Amino acid sequence: MIIRGCFHLIYPLQFFILAACIFAPFICLGSYSNHERSGPERSLVIVILDQESDNNSNTLVTEFRADLEKNSQGDCHVILTTVSGNFSGEIGAWTVIPLIEKLSVNPNLSSSWYFFALPMTRINFPKLLNLLNRYNSEEPIWLGYGLHDREPTIIHHFSLLTKAKDNFLYPLFPSGFALSQGLVSSLAERWNLNNTAELHPSEFAIDASHELALFIWNEGQGPTLTHSSRFCWVKGPNCVSYPVVQSTCRPLVQTKEIFFAVKTCQKFHRTRVPIVLQTWAKKTHHFALFSDTPDFMVPGLVDLKVPNTEHGHCSKTEAIIKYVEQIMMEQPNIGWLVIADDDTILSVARLQEFLSCHSQIETPLALGERYGFRVMEPENGYNYLTGGGGMVINRAAVKLLAKECRCPADNFPDDMYIMGICLSKASIPLVHSSLFHQARPDDYAQEYLAMQKPISFHKHWQVNPFEVYKNWFDPDFPAGTPKRNVHNEL
Repeated sequence: MIIRGCFHLIYPLQFFILAACIFAPFICLGSYSNHERSGPERSLVIVILDQESDNNSNTLVTEFRADLEKNSQGDCHVILTTVSGNFSGEIGAWTVIPLIEKLSVNPNLSSSWYFFALPMTRINFPKLLNLLNRYNSEEPIWLGYGLHDREPTIIHHFSLLTKAKDNFLYPLFPSGFALSQGLVSSLAERWNLNNTAELHPSEFAIDASHELALFIWNEGQGPTLTHSSRFCWVKGPNCVSYPVVQSTCRPLVQTKEIFFAVKTCQKFHRTRVPIVLQTWAKKTHHFALFSDTPDFMVPGLVDLKVPNTEHGHCSKTEAIIKYVEQIMMEQPNIGWLVIADDDTILSVARLQEFLSCHSQIETPLALGERYGFRVMEPENGYNYLTGGGGMVINRAAVKLLAKECRCPADNFPDDMYIMGICLSKASIPLVHSSLFHQARPDDYAQEYLAMQKPISFHKHWQVNPFEVYKNWFDPDFPAGTPKRNVHNEL
């Protein structure tokens, strides 16, 4: 029996409502031509990797559901679930890996196929079912748009896998990807037989897509991603899925509402600082450079009287937050603080557009690119905002951090401690955006960047920062300085 029009968005404690649907066979999976088998019709579970405190994400999820209900036409049974609704306590849910075991043991989410999507993903339901029909869901298979590294990159730990460098692919998350029941079952079994250190050797979670592919590949013992261009990075007639471009929110946050703080030190007063001043700093209203020593040759420089450290910079960032808190008390129109490095390259205009979709300034909020530390161990791990692409906190978060966050040492990592541990202790929500980038444009797959309007990049190493600014953020900027090849520090 096929359950017609039985489409649900599942929330906690609502599973019992679906009992009549859950225990019936579902989606119309007929005969197979590749890895073929014939058998009963099964279901499709769609998991949206959303964020609980992201209002924009919530809007996109609502649009996702409406679009899916419209184009599925009640032909088959599909279960739509969200991370915020059913896995909100799982701090590493965004990496997907911890979700696999939970999906496999939940009888209400038993399925032939599991489709993972971002809130911005859209599905052509009939075309997706037609594609899945071609594969045997009992075999360990996963499908998606495959990306590959052109060269070693810092976000993938400078590794080009020698054993699989020619065919190792990782999925384009915004296009969605599908895992078979056979693969989910085998991965869940592996999860239960091993400890987290063996499953995820690095303590850091940086690029969920690449790390998920490594986990599944398992040093060649597991499958590589099966590439299909029908998981599109731009909408087309044959797409089974594709990402949508987010529309600009209104009203636009004005530059006078944003304070830009740049961390620097004497070492870079004559090299990195002039680049900042000649590029994106010109577009700001409130701007200051925070250093370890006074320099009358550098406009807008504040001597924090905090000693410079080779790494970490925790006390410097703590001092910046306290400094800006005082300014915000005097100028209540300033609602946002952006903390950037002196080799961050960003677009002020795009940041304004982004912040317009996150208008709350009286409820604490932190925005930027999310990394994770030991997130496979919820009792020990935490997420944090990585600093290179810029860390953004609103006025309420500035006030709370200035009051409650104290660095253990000058050289503690400021992003991990202040924008991780302190955020967690103060219950300040952290919202991730892939528009902030910890690395250079060359460190990312071309398709990944082609579907974005990036807000920031990081590093001057082996790139011309003026050209990066011109090419990505300001086509009218007169770039023309020579390429810099000096790698000063990470």
